[in-house]
Amino acid sequence: MNILIIGAGQVGCALAKYFERNNHDVFIISDSRENFSLLDNFDGVCISGIAIDTDVLKQAGIESCDAVAAVTDDDNVNLTVAQIAKNIFNVPKVLCRVYDPEKKNIFEKYFSIPTICPTTMVVNGIINYFQEIS
Repeated sequence: MNILIIGAGQVGCALAKYFERNNHDVFIISDSRENFSLLDNFDGVCISGIAIDTDVLKQAGIESCDAVAAVTDDDNVNLTVAQIAKNIFNVPKVLCRVYDPEKKNIFEKYFSIPTICPTTMVVNGIINYFQEIS
């Protein structure tokens, strides 16, 4: 499977390493080349550039991607890239990380973009933990 990851922070780099270890072709885009330092012994393709630029996305092989994970720290960049991947390049599997729970609902309802919200996950985890001990 060809996987494109947008964002080379902790999550993006961990995903890249995981998918590479599992024999997938991995491409990762970051707006800062310094972020790639988290990718020790990584044989995938690292591209430094602005992820909402379709030329950068093409350079990263989006036209033949099976999946795109938009996991930068910017909700709006993630939504934009996810929409481009889904609607312009017809990528079959697209996932968008969003920190703002309100945006999560909007992205899913109005843009049909599957999302994951770490804020909601952490809040729910803490609530569940405290319910277990009370």
